[in-house]
Amino acid sequence: MFKKLGSTATAILLAASLLAGCASSSGGESSGSEAAGEPASQASEEAAGGKVEVEFFNQKPEISEIIAWGIEQFQAANPDITVKETVVADSDQVLMSRMAANDTPDTFVIWPNNSWFGMVDAGYVMDITGADFLGNVQEAALTPFLREGKNYVVPISYNTSGVFYNKDMYEENGLSIPSTWPEMLENCEKLKAAGITPFTTGAQTESHTREVTQCFLPMMPHYDAFIADANAGTLDLSKEYGSEMKRMGEILYSMVQNSQNDVIGLSYEQTFADFATGKSAMLIDGSWSFPSITAANPDINLGFFPIPGDTAEDTRACAYAGDFSVSIAADTDVPDAAKAWAGFLTGEEFATYYAEHDGSISCIKSCEYTPEHMAYQAEIIASGNYKLNPDVYWTSASSTAFGAAVQTLYMSGDLDAFTAEWVDVFNTNQNE
Repeated sequence: MFKKLGSTATAILLAASLLAGCASSSGGESSGSEAAGEPASQASEEAAGGKVEVEFFNQKPEISEIIAWGIEQFQAANPDITVKETVVADSDQVLMSRMAANDTPDTFVIWPNNSWFGMVDAGYVMDITGADFLGNVQEAALTPFLREGKNYVVPISYNTSGVFYNKDMYEENGLSIPSTWPEMLENCEKLKAAGITPFTTGAQTESHTREVTQCFLPMMPHYDAFIADANAGTLDLSKEYGSEMKRMGEILYSMVQNSQNDVIGLSYEQTFADFATGKSAMLIDGSWSFPSITAANPDINLGFFPIPGDTAEDTRACAYAGDFSVSIAADTDVPDAAKAWAGFLTGEEFATYYAEHDGSISCIKSCEYTPEHMAYQAEIIASGNYKLNPDVYWTSASSTAFGAAVQTLYMSGDLDAFTAEWVDVFNTNQNE
């Protein structure tokens, strides 16, 4: 998953940078590193070939052990470069504050989204177009984050959303992976006839509800037109996607009808535990849920497939090639060392180690490891038949309101009211 920062907060912090002097900020407590920026002498040291330090601002503390291994390998091969990892609480806010204080970390983990594009437009992020190491990255992972045809980020791994399924339950009941939503409902009927609840669905929080729901949207036949208007806050039910929005409501509600009772009452944590321990055959969620599922049941026989559309042609993966991605500060004093570190992260050795230990799908061409349960999804993503997570370009207000609207649908089943509220959510909140 990636964090969001509201568009208003982004604008305020970016605007503050225009008034800021050259003061630096410590950025809070750090773990395993210095939080301060690079000293001015770094540039001359790099030019002279002396030992330099690169700060790596890591917003994914759960991967710190993997990063520590990577730093050890990198420094062994590059003895003149020291990499210092910075980990802080409230990292998204700290990063924005440091940018506003002209203290952008040399390299930083970032989730390319509407806030990140604001950083790019404000000049905080280095243009790395043409860098040799970008040739190590799948074109399908680079393309969604181009800004006016230029590269500003290095994607290392995907997250993806879809359907976790219990392979044993599928095999025992003679089920195959559905290629359409009607086929999915046929599977549900067979499971219920066998006394098995088809889905575990937890919608206690609007954030989790939104995370699950947004991965259904790419199956809309006119998705590109829909998402362009949604992002612009100009949704119009008279357009070709209007009837498809209502159909999305029908599909979402049919999932609830094939789930356990009281989806609103099921917590985030309990959702994974219930699915893992055999209370249902399927769970629609993101790849980041894998550790929570296997922690509850290490022996579960898992598979994963994309949410099917009404037709096989409308079935595509929903993925985000920025689950672990890195940008470089435009004003770093050590650009060559920062690029060397970023390039190392795209190498086969690190990419394979990362995929094996994080359980994610790699964006790196040379990485041949794919988690077994993600093999089918990885093939679809590598082919380019996927759409970027829709909420990448949504404001925080839109995301929150959309999640709440879906919760209301789950409780009421009122499709017309849901569709109207969906339009209002984006046309009201997306431009704030």
